[in-house]
Amino acid sequence: MSCDLYATYKVDCLRMQTGVGEDTLTQQLLDGINSLVAPSVISPYVLDPPNCFDQVLVEGEVKNLSDISQSLVASHSNHFVTVRLYSSLAGPYETLRQTPPLECRCVTIKGIVLSTIQIENYYSK
Repeated sequence: MSCDLYATYKVDCLRMQTGVGEDTLTQQLLDGINSLVAPSVISPYVLDPPNCFDQVLVEGEVKNLSDISQSLVASHSNHFVTVRLYSSLAGPYETLRQTPPLECRCVTIKGIVLSTIQIENYYSK
């Protein structure tokens, strides 16, 4: 899957880095669409990890989102990859964590990182 460099976000705190600087968006922690990445069919860019948001990078290591949090749920369509936050699904032993950030990146086919999406506040064991 490839990706374009635009998205919409709605999470407690999300940091997105691009090649042109860094933007920080802060929103209330609410249920709903929390992150949206739009792929492009003929683009020389790919998502890293390839199964973003089913898998995320945690300190450089690929991990399954379901192993990290019960309240974050990834879904896919033909053109979008989304992750939704359902705070009502947070497990009894999950707490709100700020680190380490959960990451998905958009990289060129040569491995150059163009943008990074970091989820910094999430429920986890």
